[in-house]
Amino acid sequence: MLLNDSCSPKKAIIEQWPVTGTYTGITYSNMYCAICNGALNPNYGGPMGSFDPLLAIEFWTTHIYCTNETIQEIESNTFDIPMLQNLLKKRDCWVKHVPTEIDVHKANCSDYISKCPETYGNEEIRRLCEFGASL
Repeated sequence: MLLNDSCSPKKAIIEQWPVTGTYTGITYSNMYCAICNGALNPNYGGPMGSFDPLLAIEFWTTHIYCTNETIQEIESNTFDIPMLQNLLKKRDCWVKHVPTEIDVHKANCSDYISKCPETYGNEEIRRLCEFGASL
């Protein structure tokens, strides 16, 4: 199952990748949406003392696909993140997000959270949730 193209971020930075709350089973468009919606809240962790914020979200696996010509270019150069970001901007490569455990994750964009609650006060996290980090 892939995250629908219409909502899949086209950037290769981890902050843009979909995540799922491991304690809640809820999928968020990125880690900032998980933060502002309480996925890191210890109340989700079951019995006291069992909550681990480092295990509270799971990033989806990201596959990067490129045209054959681009693959040849990559093989003949030193591949790094700036090069990948440039290839994504030029649309010579594209990103697909794949859930790591199919039974936990949702199938389409309408099934995940991409905004903070109105009452959430941190404007920076709210902006990052809704618009993502800039390159």
